[in-house]
Amino acid sequence: MIPTSDAMLKWLLHISGEQQLHPKPGRIRLREAVKLDDRANEIISTFGKKEFSALVGFVDMQGFSNLVKGKRPREVRNLAAPFIESVIGVARKHQWFIDKTIGDEVMIVMPFVGIDVQLADVDLPTWDCWVTALERFVVDLIDALDSTARQLRFSASFALGHLILDQVGCSGFTEWTFYGNCVNASKRLQCTRPSEDASESRSAHWFMLGAIEDEKPYFKRELESWLNIMPQAGLLQLVDTRLEQKEFKGVGAVCYVAGEPVRKTTTSQCAQNPSGWLRWTILT
Repeated sequence: MIPTSDAMLKWLLHISGEQQLHPKPGRIRLREAVKLDDRANEIISTFGKKEFSALVGFVDMQGFSNLVKGKRPREVRNLAAPFIESVIGVARKHQWFIDKTIGDEVMIVMPFVGIDVQLADVDLPTWDCWVTALERFVVDLIDALDSTARQLRFSASFALGHLILDQVGCSGFTEWTFYGNCVNASKRLQCTRPSEDASESRSAHWFMLGAIEDEKPYFKRELESWLNIMPQAGLLQLVDTRLEQKEFKGVGAVCYVAGEPVRKTTTSQCAQNPSGWLRWTILT
């Protein structure tokens, strides 16, 4: 499926920041739920106990173990806090759920529930919405770290799949959490990043996006299409890119793309070169 010329123009203007589109009611419900509280009852009542499609991400600091080796707890906190706060701030800006933080790592989820996958002003396939939202998140995270913790680098892994949201716990303690094989797939993808030198962290951010082959059998072709269109209409570039498939224990075969995400110098080129989108065929 290729977006109509009118829809394509509106979407390009939207992602370049020149014209804002209006979300459909479902997206407004998600936004309001996130504003209330990450663990508010409205989140459970709106999204809980039913399966939906989502992007699951794990974002952590590269070289964290080496950076904090031998440091006192307060020093570790002072190093990790700006990084974690940057990730959480960008996640909340884009209406991602923040599931948990563990040390220097943050688990985030971008759900698509019913009509949330599309905007009221333009009709685009789910895949367009997924990758554009993900690109905007990664670009904003790069900018946030550049302004608050320039010396730190992130490693971010994402997986597409199906989730269910539910409460866990017992009397005296309850919280909500996400269940689904794509959670495991996203975590396993962290193992595919390049190894770090024993004495220093990598000089570049690292990005991974994948899906379980059994759940998304055509995902590899969709990734290839995304990589082809990214130079013309994307918000970022991937350097040292590789497209691979790997078998993970407890997950199965995962097709994924990995590389160093680099923010483009200007997002206006997305609107200036819409012809590139005509080469991007979305599988439905």
